[in-house]
Amino acid sequence: MTWRGDTWFYSEESFPSLDALELEGGYGIPIFKPRAQDILKRLIERAEKAGCPAVGVDLDGCGSTIMAKHGQQVYRKTVGDLRELVRATSLPSSPRGSWRRKMPRPAPRPGCGWWRFPTTAAGSSTPRRGGRGVAGNR
Repeated sequence: MTWRGDTWFYSEESFPSLDALELEGGYGIPIFKPRAQDILKRLIERAEKAGCPAVGVDLDGCGSTIMAKHGQQVYRKTVGDLRELVRATSLPSSPRGSWRRKMPRPAPRPGCGWWRFPTTAAGSSTPRRGGRGVAGNR
């Protein structure tokens, strides 16, 4: 199982990570940049049809300068936005991003329906890249 990301040259029409997941029968979890809600809903629907077991949104991506430099709009997501996305799919959903311990956590609130990952020593709430996983799996 793999986590597949999103980057500046992806678009709704050309999304290589979803293309790969479709070819492999959904064997992976796509993580999307926080694009417009309507675009995210269509990408999530595509992931559902591909057979993906879950989806995620990279909440830190709202500050992506590379996305902005290439005309790719990204947005800060509110708890309401996240709930809307959760309600738009039957798939489990995961926020992806790092929160400092003193920062409010926008997603893991009652009724939001987002997975909760153990917090790593660095305070990240999700698995890291490069094969390092959640708490204690380095």
